[in-house]
Amino acid sequence: MSAPTLGFDARFQALIARVLFQDAIALSRVVHGLRPDHFDVPACAFVYQSMRDHLEDYGGPLTMPILLERLRRAVDEGDLGRDDIPGHVDLIAGLETEALPGERAYVLEQVSDFIVFQSLRKALDTSLTLMPKGNWHEIRRLLSKALDSGLRDLDLGLHYFRDARARLMGTHDDSLRRVFPTGVAELDALLFRGGLSAGEMGLVLAPTNRGKSIALLSFARRALVSGARVVFYTLEMSATAVAARADAGWTGLRMSELEEHAEDVALKLSRLHETFGDALIIKQWPPHAATVQMIHAHLEQLAATGFRPDLVVLDYGDLLKPEARYNERRHELATTFEQIRGLAVELDCPVWTATQANRSALKKEVVGLEDLSESFDKAMIADVVIALCAPH
Repeated sequence: MSAPTLGFDARFQALIARVLFQDAIALSRVVHGLRPDHFDVPACAFVYQSMRDHLEDYGGPLTMPILLERLRRAVDEGDLGRDDIPGHVDLIAGLETEALPGERAYVLEQVSDFIVFQSLRKALDTSLTLMPKGNWHEIRRLLSKALDSGLRDLDLGLHYFRDARARLMGTHDDSLRRVFPTGVAELDALLFRGGLSAGEMGLVLAPTNRGKSIALLSFARRALVSGARVVFYTLEMSATAVAARADAGWTGLRMSELEEHAEDVALKLSRLHETFGDALIIKQWPPHAATVQMIHAHLEQLAATGFRPDLVVLDYGDLLKPEARYNERRHELATTFEQIRGLAVELDCPVWTATQANRSALKKEVVGLEDLSESFDKAMIADVVIALCAPH
């Protein structure tokens, strides 16, 4: 979090109230994350609660007469003590003093950090009461939730007509310029902008032993060559087995030849390390042991070390542990793949994964969406679906 100039004191909280009172658009941008209890100053909490309630009930900005009426009612009903009235009146009297453009920009820049700061304070207070009980899991949950409580998105959206030129020229959105080809020219020619873009999920469909892992590793290697940083999650093979397949891909050797030529392989990889650095992380979990949330937590750990991937590869989605249990496996899979797609959007990077085709696909030369195992929703969620076929 960036360090604010004013701090998150009473002056800053009063500035938030003043900016949001004057700017309904700014209010609508923060209302989903900023809560009244984030304010330490009772008058600021009262004014913000009033603005928020009015926006939710009537869909528009709060006016001064209505705010004063709410204040009068709060006093009459005993919700506001007589001693608190002067502070509330002083704040309300200054709400219509025009905020400078720089003040509005400052509030919108800092409000997310303010939310995290206040949430973390409350979480730490609660954690102190949980420590004697040894409730470490709850403490971790509280702190993690607080750290993740900031506003995720202050963007109102794409202005379709206004941004047309920049969008079509590929200059409006960095994610559209950061595209990762598969390396298969005929396939890339069919994909929008020639590959998988940030925020998209690609799905490789194939029956057992048809080459899903090899395809995913090939996509990862192609991204590495383009200068990307990649995290490869393996839920089926061991990390060393994936690394061995990568060794074979870089060196052109068969898997069975790697041990015999170990010295040459090590020298080749040492040279590649000089070129790419530590651009590839391979993380292993047992089948059905990891959840999407665990992957998210691992990526946060990597981010804390300065490693933020440009591409995530997950081998493969069917082997993730569902976050919630349903009576039918297909519902669990649909939810899991929705979470994978959500991970791509949140990270603003492409995610490649794979899924199993049913047994009948083993006998087919051309595999289609009708051959998806368990849940057809997986294909509906994905941005790109590639089937690995084996024509005779």
